[in-house]
Amino acid sequence: MSNQTPHPAHTTNTFEDLSGISTSEFSNPYDALISACEDDTLQIQSKYSLHRATRNSQQKAKLLDENFPGVTIDPILSRLCDPMIEPGYVDPRHCLVIWGRPTQKVKDLINRVQQELLAVAPNLWLMPQDCLHITALEVTHSKKAEEIEQLVQQIRGEAPAMTDYTYYHRARLIKPLIGYDASALALSFVPAAGESLSPGRTAEDDKFTYHHLRRDMFGLCNDAGIKADSRYVVPSSHLTIGRFIDPKDFADANGSPDPLKMKAFVEKIEEINNWLEKEFWPEHNDNKIPDGGEFNIGEETGLNCRMGTLWYGGGKTRGTIPVAFPKPKYVAATTHYIKKLSLGPIATYTPNMFNRDRVPGLPGSSPRPPQRNDGYGRPPQQQPPPQRSQGYDTRMGGYDDRQAAGYGAPPPAGQRLPARGPQGGGSAPARQLRPIKSPGGNAYAFGNLVAVSPQDFPPTPDGSDIYIILNGNFVLSARPTQGCQPGEIGLTDAQRTWAGITLGPQDVVTVQPYDAFSQSGGQSYLGGVEVEVGFAARKTTDVPYDQEELATQFKKNFENQLLAPGQQLLLDVKNIPLRMSIRTVQLVDLSMEKSDTSAPPITDPRARGILTRHTQVDFFKDARTDIKLKASSKRPAANSIIQPGFKFEDMGIGGLDTEFSAIFRRAFASRIFPPGLVDKLGIQHVRGILLYGPPGTGKTLIARQIGKMLNAREPKVINGPEVLNKYVGQSEENIRKLFADAEKEYKEKGDESGLHIIIFDELDAVCKQRGSGAGGGTGVGDSVVNQLLSKLDGVDQLNNILLIGMTNRMDMIDEALLRAGRLEVHMEISLPDESGRAQILKIHTTKMRSNDVLESDVNVDELAKLTKNFSGAELSGLVKAASSYAFSRHIKVGTMAAINPDVENMKVNRQDFLNALDEVKPLFGVAEEELGKRLLRGIVHFSPFIKDILEEGRLYINQVRKPDSTPILSVALHGPPGSGKTALAAKMAIDSGYPFIKLISPEDMVGFSEMQKVQQLDKTFRDAYKSPLSVIVIDNIEMLVDWVPIGPRFSNTVLVALKVLLEKQPPKDRRLLIFATTTERSVLTQLDLFSRFDAEIAVPNVNTQSELANVLQESGAFSETDQRRAIGEIQEITGSTDIGVGIKKILTGIETAKQDQDVPGRFARVMSRAIAANRGISS
Repeated sequence: MSNQTPHPAHTTNTFEDLSGISTSEFSNPYDALISACEDDTLQIQSKYSLHRATRNSQQKAKLLDENFPGVTIDPILSRLCDPMIEPGYVDPRHCLVIWGRPTQKVKDLINRVQQELLAVAPNLWLMPQDCLHITALEVTHSKKAEEIEQLVQQIRGEAPAMTDYTYYHRARLIKPLIGYDASALALSFVPAAGESLSPGRTAEDDKFTYHHLRRDMFGLCNDAGIKADSRYVVPSSHLTIGRFIDPKDFADANGSPDPLKMKAFVEKIEEINNWLEKEFWPEHNDNKIPDGGEFNIGEETGLNCRMGTLWYGGGKTRGTIPVAFPKPKYVAATTHYIKKLSLGPIATYTPNMFNRDRVPGLPGSSPRPPQRNDGYGRPPQQQPPPQRSQGYDTRMGGYDDRQAAGYGAPPPAGQRLPARGPQGGGSAPARQLRPIKSPGGNAYAFGNLVAVSPQDFPPTPDGSDIYIILNGNFVLSARPTQGCQPGEIGLTDAQRTWAGITLGPQDVVTVQPYDAFSQSGGQSYLGGVEVEVGFAARKTTDVPYDQEELATQFKKNFENQLLAPGQQLLLDVKNIPLRMSIRTVQLVDLSMEKSDTSAPPITDPRARGILTRHTQVDFFKDARTDIKLKASSKRPAANSIIQPGFKFEDMGIGGLDTEFSAIFRRAFASRIFPPGLVDKLGIQHVRGILLYGPPGTGKTLIARQIGKMLNAREPKVINGPEVLNKYVGQSEENIRKLFADAEKEYKEKGDESGLHIIIFDELDAVCKQRGSGAGGGTGVGDSVVNQLLSKLDGVDQLNNILLIGMTNRMDMIDEALLRAGRLEVHMEISLPDESGRAQILKIHTTKMRSNDVLESDVNVDELAKLTKNFSGAELSGLVKAASSYAFSRHIKVGTMAAINPDVENMKVNRQDFLNALDEVKPLFGVAEEELGKRLLRGIVHFSPFIKDILEEGRLYINQVRKPDSTPILSVALHGPPGSGKTALAAKMAIDSGYPFIKLISPEDMVGFSEMQKVQQLDKTFRDAYKSPLSVIVIDNIEMLVDWVPIGPRFSNTVLVALKVLLEKQPPKDRRLLIFATTTERSVLTQLDLFSRFDAEIAVPNVNTQSELANVLQESGAFSETDQRRAIGEIQEITGSTDIGVGIKKILTGIETAKQDQDVPGRFARVMSRAIAANRGISS
């Protein structure tokens, strides 16, 4: 056994009911679900399916949780399986149950599933084939043998009726799937609802479901005077196929839970479930069910009444008389159970029947029988004993007799599901009817009913309403009335407004019956609906409406009606008419195995669904009226801030998914949760967001899209400089005006006020640090900041505002504005990474692609790799530049304004984008031009030292690139003048492949003051911090600090700035490499600057004749003879073999010599003077 601590299973625990249906009001708990589903087979099947799917989903999350403690082990089963634990051990728990045994075909299927599970869990305990069972009723469990024996004596009289019950009450189960939890696995089914009927069975027969069977078993048990104590009341039908008895299948070498093994086990279950669905579900097999996919309860053996030890063998079973099983006679719609069934001769069963009619209100339902005073059903009625003929055609007593109060009688009270129209909703002939004002009065106006003539639309047999579709778009429920003449259709004002129908003498409406179940995807029911509510007339009230009560009345009033976005309804609540407008709907398919509870809300007016009593109805205030809704701790805020049907993918913001998610979480999450819950937390909503980052990264775009996303008033957009005014006090007044509307509404409505959004662009223009002198000598800048602070978080706080500020320079903004309670959410909108750039390019090329003007060779992923450190605005410019190249190909040669006739075939191709890359350069990219000037002659490898220098530089580059290494590294390249330090630094920088490379050179700062130089240095480093990887090359550092040996003189301000910047750590997830060049190493040492560098590289001169020969050979200007002659003359003139000249002077000397006829001679004279100058000897 594994060292992992087993978690014991407790058999006294009841199964969690996930259906949400209370059984407390029913003497028979199984009646609760039947009643909630209105005895509708499809809804019962849906409840079983939803329970199974929900439970599996919950258990999957539990098993895969990183803190999952391990599988649950049944210690009793462990002892029974391993006699070494406790020899002679016997299960002490006794039970009394009614079991159904699976058929051989179901057993074969289970065996296949068990063998598949053993592949990933070899220590799994498998339920033996002869012990497989489905529990129709658990009378009691975990009792002593004596207690069970007493119950057996009580139930003995009813036992034959219970065990033989399925002979004539056949419940059918289909759609097998594995259900599982931390202790066991089961093969579960759901009740059939008319799918794939076998010969002799009708859809009517399926109306007696497995749940009805469980209900009747409970009733028979109750009639025997026994109150069943069952853990199995939930909508589940399953056969246990395996249990965990050893956790080592899911443990690592140390005996601890191994998440990877558990993940593999769960994936195996899901693989098996996919196979089961494809192989055995009728929708995947032309509405046929292969062998093993259907389980008729009691087939082959009837039911077993079993007593004895719990679960695992032993005990006694009372079955049926061992006779050949007759062809079943199905009893379905009006559910019966046999009160007493004789076990006498086979040919003469004499049953006394209880009639169990269905809940009224569905098409085809029989009338409801008189109520029993004991809460169970009708009193037993004596029936003549039916004779069993050879074909077993005899009707069961009490079933065949329909009362006169059936289809022809007035319908019972309560809302019915309207009658279905012809399949497809459009196959019936359309009628042209003349619209009139509804003659039905308030009943039709507040019931959302259309009045039609009984001659045009005859009443349905059960008196239910009729679905009709107007002009092919608008579906309503119609009810025949004598107040409507043939050829007329009576519509209420709300219906006419919604459908755009007028009452002119020549106006007609095209009307057809509509089939609600013909919709695409089979989603015919409403899982959820968002309703905007407001007063419909002048009659109003200040009393807040309770949303729970409103939802109950809404569903009661419009139950079973088809609702669609945009539809207008009227509801009379306490004699005050309310106008209901459907904002969004969420469609579900009750027949699906897994109901998609996360389906997005739909605003398409063609999306229609049937309102049921289980539909989630959320209410939102109509901003045009003053209606008040009580805050709820269950429902979203009545003042919804998110536009209905809004989806993040529609925002058109690329590369900012993480940032936008963070903004939503920090600033908006609290506003969409129920206000009652927010009140419990005692928190205030966020009132300010600051977006900062480089130019062109999407700050303004995010603010603009947030305004579109929110269901608030039109945002007020203002640019920072617009606030300032030449008149004294007017700038502060402009700030107050921004908040005036929000203040006025908050005073009137308090927390019921809607959200006011203010978008403040270029915030740094007016909100600089106070005391900095911004705004001139008048102090206007300070006053504007003070005014803004008081409005955001002053004495009179506003909870209905959201200020979105944007800036490129967060460091310039007054720090008091950035604290919590004001602009507390600070979100850096940085340069997009590669995946972000790909998103942005896809957005900018979407229209090209959809209009087929983009060649297939354009790969946005490739372009994303080539556009390092491009901002969103620069990527947009890249697309425009590429388009301009495509335009140029279709301009007639020799003209500037005429275009080619084939312009309609114009397409933007890959080469257009590559050409555009040469034109559009990122602001925070590589300074290619400046660095290129330092590499005009390339790198001459005249000595092994050069290769070593480049290799050392490559190591530093890789060191900075690694995330877990040094975030900042500075390297000093020192050597004689002209030795190639700058060229080598530029070469290493370009070869790094870093997205941001900048050169700081004294030649770019000619005429700069000390402060300007410091600002330029600071700006370059700040820009580098905005890129994930950056290289800065500081050239001629001693000249940058104004070093002059005469004096000596230097700029201490610039020197201090360099010292600070060389050691300043970049922000998180930013990495910086610095190359600096100097010819005055000793000077920098004296200035205490050289010690600030992390590493140094010495760059030598060309010192030997062999190195000089390498330079001459690589230049290509000298033959071998000329090389020997030049070097010989240099040695002859200087009297030495030493060279000691920088590579720069040598390359310049070569260029000079190439202008002479005598190239070797001229080069020898030029180099001799250079060598002599370096030695301090004049030529």
